[in-house]
Amino acid sequence: MARKQGPHVLHRLSPLVVKNTRRPGRYADGGNLYLQVSTGGAKSWLFRYRLDGRSREMGLGPVHSVDLDTARKLATERRALLHARVDPIESRNATRSVLLAQEGTRTERKTWKWCCETYVADVKIPELTNAKHAAQWGTTLATYTYPLLGNKWVDEITLHDVLAVLKPIWLEINETATRVRSRMEAVWGWAKVKNYCRGDNPAVWKTNLQHLLSSPDKVQDPDGQCKLPHLWPPQTGPGKDDRIMKARC
Repeated sequence: MARKQGPHVLHRLSPLVVKNTRRPGRYADGGNLYLQVSTGGAKSWLFRYRLDGRSREMGLGPVHSVDLDTARKLATERRALLHARVDPIESRNATRSVLLAQEGTRTERKTWKWCCETYVADVKIPELTNAKHAAQWGTTLATYTYPLLGNKWVDEITLHDVLAVLKPIWLEINETATRVRSRMEAVWGWAKVKNYCRGDNPAVWKTNLQHLLSSPDKVQDPDGQCKLPHLWPPQTGPGKDDRIMKARC
C-alpha cells in the first residue's frame, strides 16, 4: 500500500503500487491526481478538483495507456489551468470540439474513435449532469474498444469486431462488458443516423449477440459479480485441477 503522508505531499504512489493495487477504491498521488480501481479491476487516472464551489472529476485515461509519470504531467498541466481560473474539463471539451470539427471536414469516413468521442461530447456530456458518469462513458469506450477498433472506419466494423472486444471480458468482468456492449450499440446507432455507416447494428443484443454470448443474468450473481464458469471441455484424470481457471470480476 502507498505510504501515509501529509495531504499536500506529491508523488505518494510508485509504479509498483500502481501495478499491485487490486482493492477497488481511489488512491491519492497528491496534486489532485488519483488512481481509481473499479470493482471490475480496471484501473484509470482521475483528476479531482474544486472550482467556483463546484467539485468535478476528470478522467485522464486508463493505466495501461497512461503510465504514472505521464499521469503526473497531465495533472500538472491541469493544475496550471486551475491556477488561471480555467476549468480543465471545459478547456478539454472546447479543444476536442475544434479538433473533431476539423477532422470531420477532412473526410466523409469516420473512425470508431472519432465517432465515440463525438458522440460523448455532443450527446452524453450535455445529457449527463454528473461529470463522473460522463467521464466513465468515454473511459469505458477508450479502455475496451480503442485498442482493437479505435483507428478502424466505423463503416467497416462487423459483428466479428464486436465479439473480439467482448468475448475476452464477457465472463471475467460481465457487468463492465455489458456496459461496453450497450455503449458500442449507442455509438454505432448514432453513426448510422449520421450516415457514417449502414446496415444492422453489430452490437445489438436481441436476435444478434444473444445467440453468441452467455446471458448476463446467467453469468452474474445478484450482486453483479461473475459466477464461476463451467469447466469445458470436462477434464478427467490426473492434473485436471491444474487446468481449472477461476473467473474474476
